[in-house]
Amino acid sequence: MPDLQTVQNQMRDTIVSGDASAATLAAYIDDNGIDAERRLQVYRNNFRESLTEALRGIFPGAIAFIGDEFFTGIVAEFVKTSPPDRPQLSGYGGDFADFFRTFEHAKRVAYVADLMELEWAIHESQNAPNADRYSPEEALNALDTGTLSVHPSLRLVEAPTPIVSFWMVTKGQLKPELIRVDSGGEQAAVVRVDGAVQLQPLDKDDFLLLTKLAKAPVSSELGNDISRDQIAALAARGLFASA
Repeated sequence: MPDLQTVQNQMRDTIVSGDASAATLAAYIDDNGIDAERRLQVYRNNFRESLTEALRGIFPGAIAFIGDEFFTGIVAEFVKTSPPDRPQLSGYGGDFADFFRTFEHAKRVAYVADLMELEWAIHESQNAPNADRYSPEEALNALDTGTLSVHPSLRLVEAPTPIVSFWMVTKGQLKPELIRVDSGGEQAAVVRVDGAVQLQPLDKDDFLLLTKLAKAPVSSELGNDISRDQIAALAARGLFASA
């Protein structure tokens, strides 16, 4: 009988990838009326189905573009190489878009990975901490004192494809025939306002400013070079909060 760590590693490998460890593990499993391989298969199925359902809930827009069958097949490959590294399923799937971009059979629809990046941002925003939101006046005061910070639920997404338009298609707000994949990139702010996540298109200047502010509170020196009208307009959209 091997040590516990070895058995646990074999169990993990068998459940995640279904490799040959199953044959070794079978010798340590009391069948009790159900053979060892069937017992292990139950664990494999539960593992994959729970992760598939978790990702299905995060990426419904991507599924609308590629279909559930194709999505499920890609997830089956993804979980083999990227099993969860923490017990919270809410944190699983952050690298799914990157995996999709490199997946051989997804090359013809690689642009869907950009939509996945947006949907992951929505997911993160939903689960982010809350904070008191700055009014335009409060944001300008924070700018003057060098303490202006973005709202903790804010996520910024930029893609070479029209991700906002993609998202609008999945919500029935835009007809698919009205967008082109090669029509150019878009930027978006994802933020939770009054408990609901909003997707707000951004122009390039607003995106660059928010990206800078997301890294750290603006310094008072830098604040002198920022348009106060721009800050007030972004604050009116609910994008700033106390640090």
